[in-house]
Amino acid sequence: MQRRYPNARLGGAGGLWLLCLLACWANGAIRLSVYPAAAVADGVSQILVVAEVRTAQGKPAPDGTQVAFNTTLGAFREPVVAIEGGVARATLIASQTPGTATITATAVGQGVVGETQALFVATQEELRSATDYVQVLGAEYLAYANEQRIIAASGKERGASVRFGFTRIEADDLQLEVESLRVRARNARLQYGSETAEFAELSYELRTSQGYGLAQREGRWALARIRYGAVEPFDAVVPPELFQFADISESELVIKAAQIWFYPNERIQFHRAEFYVGEVRSLSLPLYSQSLWSGGVGSDTLIGVQSGQVYLDVPYYYTLSPTQIGALRLRTAQVGGRTMGAARGMFLDLEHEYRVGLGTGMVSLNGLARNDWGVNWRHQQPLSPSTRLALWLDSPAHQGLYGSLQLSHQARGYTTGATLAGSTYWKGARVQSLRTDVFVETTPRRVADLPLRQSLSLNLTSHRVHGGLAAQTREGVGVRARWNLIPQSVGKGATLTGGITLGRFVGNLPNAGWSLTGTLGVTQALGTGGALSLNYDYAQDALGANLLGRHRLSGSLSWSAGERYYLTGYFSRALDANSVSYVGDFSWRISPLWRMGLGYTWQRYQQYDFRDQTFTIAYRIGFREVALTWSSFTKRWSFDLLTAFY
Repeated sequence: MQRRYPNARLGGAGGLWLLCLLACWANGAIRLSVYPAAAVADGVSQILVVAEVRTAQGKPAPDGTQVAFNTTLGAFREPVVAIEGGVARATLIASQTPGTATITATAVGQGVVGETQALFVATQEELRSATDYVQVLGAEYLAYANEQRIIAASGKERGASVRFGFTRIEADDLQLEVESLRVRARNARLQYGSETAEFAELSYELRTSQGYGLAQREGRWALARIRYGAVEPFDAVVPPELFQFADISESELVIKAAQIWFYPNERIQFHRAEFYVGEVRSLSLPLYSQSLWSGGVGSDTLIGVQSGQVYLDVPYYYTLSPTQIGALRLRTAQVGGRTMGAARGMFLDLEHEYRVGLGTGMVSLNGLARNDWGVNWRHQQPLSPSTRLALWLDSPAHQGLYGSLQLSHQARGYTTGATLAGSTYWKGARVQSLRTDVFVETTPRRVADLPLRQSLSLNLTSHRVHGGLAAQTREGVGVRARWNLIPQSVGKGATLTGGITLGRFVGNLPNAGWSLTGTLGVTQALGTGGALSLNYDYAQDALGANLLGRHRLSGSLSWSAGERYYLTGYFSRALDANSVSYVGDFSWRISPLWRMGLGYTWQRYQQYDFRDQTFTIAYRIGFREVALTWSSFTKRWSFDLLTAFY
């Protein structure tokens, strides 16, 4: 057994604390929001991206400050947006291929960079499943392994269970991967709607409702394939690791709980959580919640030092259940972005998420006890199995009101959607705007024996802006044809995707004329510990070509080697314009207590160029880390108390 020395830990932490007081500096903060968080990869669906920018003094950034947006998938209708009322809003048009888009926003001249993600799925069915929550129970054992991001449950006589949408799995033992939503189970009963089947071993993906299992057939156990609860014989060979359980005892941090539930791509929640570091219980909480996008459970920054002062970001969860998540956060600074940025001031943020029937939403009151408080309400509501509504209302710094309403409907043979967005400001420029977008697209159909799917669409747009005594109205109509490549295997672990769209728009909108866009991408699995993807995009239209160029190369990398090394990064670069976005992070766990990290950020748009390299040395205390970070941009040290990075 490894011997532990608590006094040595305290000594190491104290050394870092003294170093952090030498010098600190803040240059502002940026916070990004996306809504909705997922959309169909059809080339026309829209996602609203909101960047809230504050100065180092904690005030909203001045109106007119430019924010440059970039993405690894899809395209921004307006890649550079001026701030109004402390925020900049951009519209992300969905990509033609499914995947996760990493989005960055740079406040030009402010030295702050924000980062977030959005998900593009292949079909409306996958979009529906992205909003369902997963609930896991275990009569004898239930825990979450932080490194592997796996939930494990067990119980005699099928005392472990997982529920998701129309699916319920009961088993003696099961493991659930929270990212892929793959369940591995032993002595399992699978129920999908009214269909029920039993398996000695089961490997099943909740998102696609497909998998494999060992089922009885003619008095013997045989391999079977499962599709939406229907079981059929399968004579081909599947890899043995498909049914193999992970060894979660290797995790340094394990969270045991009475109940665990989470919304895919959103938050994981625990009821009666107990945090174990090795074999030692370090903390118990009646309720706990954490975003799945973050670096790990408990990754909220609780305390730090910026600009020579201590800042707090302490959440209090007043309710936590599958239908309600309520938190009151005491903050003495708004911290956001990849850069070492913090905006000063003391305030309260109230965040309340809710699920009512099939509807989901969130109400937030930001900056309470400040004179620049704001409010935001977002809501999604399925009106029927084939119709969805999404609503966004916000009033940042109560200087104006912005609203966006999206309606989509899937019918037999076609899909239709409409977006209505408007804003009004009673301070500053006093400008009102209203934009309407409507589209109808045929369901993609295969082209003969070719690995292509084809669809046709009609688009209508109206945009009216009224400022002072002048009013301007722009209208247009467009048609387009889209061809998508059915994903092709091009080697061991490599997949080829792509698509091309040809369109013609008429009217007095900026994008009037012919347009041709295309994308080609390849993804290569890097063993079991990562993946590398590269994408080439071509865009010839009157709007995007002038701002970001016609040719863009982008990609992403994720790789890990056991528990010691972790590498992640992404880039997006215009090949014929001055637009660059590079982000990378490397982590090396030197010992069970010490970790070293390197970070790189490069954002360039036209004449603005921002670069930052960071070096982090971190010391673990329980499941938290005391982290000291040097920034080449600020030439200063920053101190934070974070979650332990794995």
